[in-house]
Amino acid sequence: MSNDALMIASAILNLQQESSNFKDYIFPALTTSGSVLLGYLMANNTFAKQEIIKSEIARVNDFNKFLVAIDSGMQTLIAIKNTYMDRINSDPVERALSIPTISCYLSPPPDVTLIIFLAKANEYNASRAFFETWNNLPRVNAMLGNFQNLHDKINHRNTVLSQLREFYQIDDQGRSVMNIETLTPEHFKVLKTAVDLTESVLCLVEGLLKEYYSCLKNIPSAAKLSINEKVTKKHVEILTYSNPSPQFQKSFSPIPNVDISALAFILGVSEEVAKASFITGYEKVPVVF
Repeated sequence: MSNDALMIASAILNLQQESSNFKDYIFPALTTSGSVLLGYLMANNTFAKQEIIKSEIARVNDFNKFLVAIDSGMQTLIAIKNTYMDRINSDPVERALSIPTISCYLSPPPDVTLIIFLAKANEYNASRAFFETWNNLPRVNAMLGNFQNLHDKINHRNTVLSQLREFYQIDDQGRSVMNIETLTPEHFKVLKTAVDLTESVLCLVEGLLKEYYSCLKNIPSAAKLSINEKVTKKHVEILTYSNPSPQFQKSFSPIPNVDISALAFILGVSEEVAKASFITGYEKVPVVF
C-alpha cells in the first residue's frame, strides 16, 4: 500500500475513534446531568407542595383550637347569666343586691396569634358595620380584652358585696334588709360602687354573649377565606358551630332595662351620662339561630 493510501486510512480510523469517544463519554454524561437536574426539580416541587400542605393544616388546627376556646368562654358567660336570669327587675339597687357573688372559672382568653392568618382576607370598608366581618383581628382582640375586663369587674364586685353585708339589718320578719335612708355617706359610697359594678357586669355579659356567639357562628366562614380547603380536605376540617337547643337560645333573651332615672340618682350623674356609661358597642350585634 502506498504512503498516500496509508495516510488516508489512518485519518479515517482517527475520525471513528473521536466519534466513539463522544458517544461513549460525552453523550452519556449529558444524559445523566439532565436526569439529575430533572429529578432535583421534581423533588423540589414535591417538597414545596408538602410544605404548603403542612402550613395549611397547621392553620386549620390552630383555628380549631381557637374556636374551642371561644366556645368555652361562651359557656362561662351563659353560666354567669344563669345567676341572674329571670330574677332581676329594673330597680338598680335591687339588681345589685339580688345577684349573689359570682363564683365561676373564667378560662384565660385564647392566643389571638392562633388566627393571625385571618388578616390575609381582611378588606376595610368604611360603609360596613363593625360587626359584619370576622376577618378583623382588632375586633377579636377587643372581644377578648372585654372578657378579661369582665373577669376583673366580677372579682371587684364580689369584694364590694362582701363589704355590703355589714350594712344589712334584720327586720321584724327576721329578714336581712338594707335601708338606704339610714346609710352613712361612706356606706352609700360602697352601695354606689356595687350598683355601678353590677350594671357594668350585666352589660358586658349581655353584650359579650352576642359577640361570642357571632364569633362562633361566623368566624369559620372568615377562616375559609384564608385557608385553601382543597389542600386540607383530605387531612383536617374547619370546625363550625351550631346549637339548636331551646335552653341555649333562651340564654340570649333580653333582661329588663334598668331604671335610668333611679340609676342616675344613685350614681350622682345625669340620665344622659348614666346611659352612656354602660354602652358596650355590642348592642346592635345580631343573633341569628
